[in-house]
Amino acid sequence: SQAGRHTAGLPVSGMTGQATSCTQFSNLFSLSGQLAQLCRGEQGSKWVVDRLVEGQQQERSLVRSELNLPQDLTKHLSSNNCRRVILVLAEVDSKVRGELLRQTKEEIDTILGMVGGQQFVKQLLEGKD
Repeated sequence: SQAGRHTAGLPVSGMTGQATSCTQFSNLFSLSGQLAQLCRGEQGSKWVVDRLVEGQQQERSLVRSELNLPQDLTKHLSSNNCRRVILVLAEVDSKVRGELLRQTKEEIDTILGMVGGQQFVKQLLEGKD
């Protein structure tokens, strides 16, 4: 891989009975359609966060779209890893942050009743993860 280029080594299942190989991805577009699942895992979410911080606006828009934010906000808040991705997305994209704040206000009772909900609201309002 080229110097200065961030990649994630993610396991890719091969044929049954064969060892798992490792494939390198340098941006979120190569995993389009799988980002919601990736955001739930520890390693996947760390890589998505790195791409949100260091990547392009198009990658941020892709994450927002694939997580169907702000509409599906409460669906994703049950995952600590996904919650962190959403907070970082709000931190790097002020438009998304505004949308998430509006959605949070609409669903505040539900969110505050969720595990980690109060912490999410506090962090979203403060603008940091």
